[in-house]
Amino acid sequence: MQSGFVLQLFFLLGFPLLTQTRLHNKWLSPVVLAYATGLIIAALLPGKINTSLASGLSEVSILIAIPLLLFGTQLNKLREKTGKALLAFGLCVGSGFLVSLFAGLYFHETFPESNRVSAMLVGLYTGGTPNMQAIGMGLGVPDETIIMVNAADVLSGGLYLLILTSFGPWLFGKILPVHPPLR
Repeated sequence: MQSGFVLQLFFLLGFPLLTQTRLHNKWLSPVVLAYATGLIIAALLPGKINTSLASGLSEVSILIAIPLLLFGTQLNKLREKTGKALLAFGLCVGSGFLVSLFAGLYFHETFPESNRVSAMLVGLYTGGTPNMQAIGMGLGVPDETIIMVNAADVLSGGLYLLILTSFGPWLFGKILPVHPPLR
C-alpha cells in the first residue's frame, strides 16, 4: 500500500517533468500524453488509485491553476481584441448556460443532484475543470459526483482532443475552407 502511494505521488508530481523531455513529438502534445496516460492507468489499475491523494492534489492544483491562467494574459493587447473576445466569451457563456439548463431540466427527475451538476457544467464550459471543481466544492457536492462529472469530461473531452490532434484537421480541412491565421 505504501509503495503504491509513493509511486502515485511520484507520478503525479513527476509527470510535468516527464512531458518536458523528448518523449512527445509534434502530434503527441503533453495534454494528449496526460489524457492517454490517465486513461491507460485507470483501465489497467481500477480501484488502485489513492483517491484522497488525488483529491488533495486536485484541490491544490486549483489554487495554482487559476493564477497561472492569468499570468499569460497580455493586457496591452486587450484593447485590440476586446470586441471579438467579448463576443466569443458571450457565445461560450450563452451556449454553456443553455446546455447546462437543458441538462438540468432533462435529468431533474432521474438524478436529484442535476441542478448542482448543471452549475458545475456552467463552470466547466466557461472556465474549465478548476472552475467546475470549485463550484462543486462550494455547493457541497459529494466528492463522488465531482469525480464522476470530471471523469465524463475527461472521457468526452479526451476523445474530442484526440480527434482534434490526430485526423481532425485533415477531415475538417476537407470540409471547411482554409483561412489564414489571425494576427
